[in-house]
Amino acid sequence: MEHRSNDLFVLEFDHQASAHILQSAKWSRFLAVVWFVMCALMAFGAVITVATEDKVSADKELGLFCFLAWVAIQLVANIFRFRFAKRAINAINNTDQEMLIASLNQLRIYNKYWGIVFIIGIALFLLMFALGMFSVITGL
Repeated sequence: MEHRSNDLFVLEFDHQASAHILQSAKWSRFLAVVWFVMCALMAFGAVITVATEDKVSADKELGLFCFLAWVAIQLVANIFRFRFAKRAINAINNTDQEMLIASLNQLRIYNKYWGIVFIIGIALFLLMFALGMFSVITGL
C-alpha cells in the first residue's frame, strides 16, 4: 500500500497542464491589456464630457463619481489579472515552482476580489429594492 504524506495534494504538472496554464495566462494578459486601455479611455471620456460643459449639476457629478468608481474597480481587478498572467508565463517558461504559486495566488485574489464586488453589488441592489418598497408602502 502506498504511503501518502500529510499534504492534501502532491501535484505534478505535465506538458499538457503547463500548456493550459500558459494559454490561460496569455489570454489573461491580452484581456488585462485591453481593459487597461478601456479603463483609460473611459476615464478620459468621462472627464472630458464633464470638462466641456459650462455648468455641472449635482446629478452629473454623482454620475461621474459612480462611473469613475466603476472604472477604478475594473482597474484594480485588471492589476491582479495582469500579475497572474505575467507571473504564470514566467513560471512556465522558467519552470519556477515558486513563481507559479505566486501567479496562482494572484488568480485567487482576482477571483476573490470579484466575489466581494459581486456580494457588495447584490447587497446594494437589495438595499435599493427595500428602500423602494418602503417608499411605495409609506407613500413617500
